[in-house]
Amino acid sequence: MMFGMLMGISMLVALLLQAHLPGITLLGGARWPVLCSLVLYYALNHHGVAGAVCAFACGLLIDSLSLVPLGYSGLLLCLMALSAGACRKHVLPEAMVTASVFGGLGAGLYALLLYAMLANQGVQGVSLGVVVARIAGSGVLGAITAPPVFFVLARLHRALELGDKEAQHRVNA
Repeated sequence: MMFGMLMGISMLVALLLQAHLPGITLLGGARWPVLCSLVLYYALNHHGVAGAVCAFACGLLIDSLSLVPLGYSGLLLCLMALSAGACRKHVLPEAMVTASVFGGLGAGLYALLLYAMLANQGVQGVSLGVVVARIAGSGVLGAITAPPVFFVLARLHRALELGDKEAQHRVNA
C-alpha cells in the first residue's frame, strides 16, 4: 500500500515539475523528461509490473495535459518500461551512469517515436530542423534529469523500507 502511495505522489510531483519547468529554446524547446525518468526508475529498480503500471499512468497524465492524442505516450512509455525491464539483469540499476544512459536513450527514443507517430497521422507541424533539435535536446535533458530522479526515489524507497525484495536477496547472498 505504501509503495503505491509513494508511486502516486512521485507521479504527481514529477508531473508538476515536467509541466512547469521551462523548455530550453536552444534545444528545440525540449521539455525536461521527469516522468520518463520516473518510469525508467520503476522499470529498472522494481520487479513485476511496477514499471508498466507507472508507464501507463504517466502516459495518461502526459497525454491529458498536452495536445498529443490520448494513448500515444502511454504506449511509448509502456514499451520503454518493458525494454528497460528486460535489461534489468544486465545492468547496475543503482549506478548513476546507468540512470544517465537509460535516461538519455529513453527520452531521445521517446521523442523520436512520438514525432514519427504524429507525422504518420499528419498532425506534426514543425520543420525538420526543430524536430531534430528537439529529439537531441530530449536525449540530453534525459541524461541530465534521470540521475537526480533515480537518486531521490532510491533514497525515499530506502527510507520507507520499500526496496525490491529480490534485489535484497541478491545483494545479501
